[in-house]
Amino acid sequence: MRVLYPVIAGSGVAVYTARLIAGLAPLGCEGKSLSFSPSWEYFPWGLKSALKRANSSIEDCALVHVNADYGCYFSLPNKPLVATLHHSSIDAPYLSTRSLPVRWHHRLVLKPSVEKTLRQAGALVAVSRHTRETVCGVFQADLPIEVIPNGIDTTRFRPIGVELLEPEAPCVAADSPCEEERRLLQIIPGVDEVVPMENTKAKDAHDLGHGRSMVPRSDRGPIVLFFSGNASRRKGADLFVPVMKQLGRDFELRATGGLGRAATSFFNAPNIRYLGRLTEDELVQQINEADIALQPSRREGFGLSILEAMACGKPVVSSNISAIPEVLEHEKGGYLCEAGSVSQLVEAIRRLAGSPSLRRQMGQFNRRVVQEKFTLDRMAHAYSRLYRSLTA
Repeated sequence: MRVLYPVIAGSGVAVYTARLIAGLAPLGCEGKSLSFSPSWEYFPWGLKSALKRANSSIEDCALVHVNADYGCYFSLPNKPLVATLHHSSIDAPYLSTRSLPVRWHHRLVLKPSVEKTLRQAGALVAVSRHTRETVCGVFQADLPIEVIPNGIDTTRFRPIGVELLEPEAPCVAADSPCEEERRLLQIIPGVDEVVPMENTKAKDAHDLGHGRSMVPRSDRGPIVLFFSGNASRRKGADLFVPVMKQLGRDFELRATGGLGRAATSFFNAPNIRYLGRLTEDELVQQINEADIALQPSRREGFGLSILEAMACGKPVVSSNISAIPEVLEHEKGGYLCEAGSVSQLVEAIRRLAGSPSLRRQMGQFNRRVVQEKFTLDRMAHAYSRLYRSLTA
């Protein structure tokens, strides 16, 4: 079966598409990706003509799989259309945070495009329950949308140079480290003492825990945090500087770039390193070099960057909002903080920084979750069944 995937270049959807094509190949599905400039989002009605100019690539496809945002412009006569909803950017809560030009564009251009795609598609898919519920809330409650979570190749995104041991009993922090914590501190070069820090209770979100957390003093370098994605306010990039200023020189944040140019003000602190755009190999390496993944998003349709860190066996500090709790489990794989709360992010990071055993246990838990629920193989098989049901 040959499947056509029109996609906007440089986006998270492009990454999703490339991985899905790779996952479907062993199942007898040959994927063809057609890449279009992000500029087409401002003039989407021209996409129909652009697609026709790629006639040699489309004439022998069995079906077309699109991003729901502008999918209607890629529909072909007598070809089933599958539309995946990766997020919602047309609902009132999202639009209320955007500038006036963006709000008008989404209301006058994007929303009608999504509505037309929903009518034309032979099958509708959402990457999360949150995305499905949000889209149904905008259009109609009973839309037949199947949820197929994003999947990841766990042979690519994996812990490197780390032995995944069975988790031990959790270490309960007290006035002094427990025996497990003492043992770990003794075998990690450069860590010679811990400094107690009073817990701050997370308000209007999950409690970050009880007792006192411990911040390591280390001669081997700072605790490394890692952020992956488009550095934008929606992704919480405006929180980087205040968080890192409170954490101080014992911590370093490494942040990637994505589609477009990020504001330099997001990285204006001495303990923040901007890495720019990374290859997938570089991304896996940077995740593995980090101690903690920091993804302080205010909104996610799914949370692919969170999943990547989880697959590499890292604990994650993120936000208790939108689809993120469907992927990351609070106090088992990391901490879910109130969206936009600098104090809660700092507290969660310090708690993880002070306990190597806790970081290891949460990382192991996250790796197991990905292997059980979010593999590329699971996603590919779900789409393969869907494709074949439409072309039978």
